[in-house]
Amino acid sequence: MFIKNFLNKILNKKKLLIIYRFGSSLGDQLCLTAVIKNLNKDFNYKIILFVSYPQFFLNNPNIYKIFYFRNLFIIKILNKFFKILKSDYFLEYSAIENYDNNKYFISKKKGQHLANAHASHFKFYDTKANSDLSCEFFFSDQEIILLEKKYNFKKKFALVQSESKVSFTPNKNWFPERFNEVIKNINFIDWIQIGPKNDYKIEGTIDMRSELNIRELAYIVSKSEFILCLEGFLNHLASCFQKKTFIITSGFIPSSVISYKNSYFIKSKNKPFCDPCYLLTKCPIDNYPCMNNISSIDVIDFIRTNLKD
Repeated sequence: MFIKNFLNKILNKKKLLIIYRFGSSLGDQLCLTAVIKNLNKDFNYKIILFVSYPQFFLNNPNIYKIFYFRNLFIIKILNKFFKILKSDYFLEYSAIENYDNNKYFISKKKGQHLANAHASHFKFYDTKANSDLSCEFFFSDQEIILLEKKYNFKKKFALVQSESKVSFTPNKNWFPERFNEVIKNINFIDWIQIGPKNDYKIEGTIDMRSELNIRELAYIVSKSEFILCLEGFLNHLASCFQKKTFIITSGFIPSSVISYKNSYFIKSKNKPFCDPCYLLTKCPIDNYPCMNNISSIDVIDFIRTNLKD
């Protein structure tokens, strides 16, 4: 307790704020940039980060220093040690609620945005005052020159990802083969498919699965015309560049949890009684209605209509 109080006083006196976030969730870590932007706007503190993915925070003018570790054993030790030091100025960017009955913690947040939900226990952060959110991503001038040389696109293109990560929950995925019909009918633009190599390969797309690191992917998102995806990391990344994003959305969580100004949600016209379910385990309802009721035609019509905006 003495060490924690002493550290708290030192950090306050030096106007330092330490935030840490370990783990494998790309979307959660990128959401931290939205929180940091608002913290920097409201408070004149230098922010020091301990994270798993420094790629998201490079060149960010709101961050004082970044520390990261790749060794899982060291991360486990630091995580336990940091929990002892947690205070008003030494913060963990993570939900303080536990999962309950195989349900996502966000079920207890009443539709609060994911970025704010992880920061809701921060003493100096008003989640209600920071409802208009977007993530941030910064390139250096030299980096842009190199990326422009490597990815010199001659035509306009859109991005598509056919699957979402199922290790967290299997209740985000649409039926991947239905993407074939969508891409076939929206053929006035080139389509680039991104994502892991084992994702379903969509017909008629330029295949860039597993070819891009985080920085390269962010650059390609910034150059795209629009994006078609499922709920996940890509939606958060698109908010950095305000790219119109069409999200085929299940009944897993409310749209408000992941919504940005550039987000367009494609949902079942007949909302199932179980929406939102927050289930981390497989949907127990026959036919997976929240996604099965979204047809390829529904997606095609929605994109065509909203591209006119």
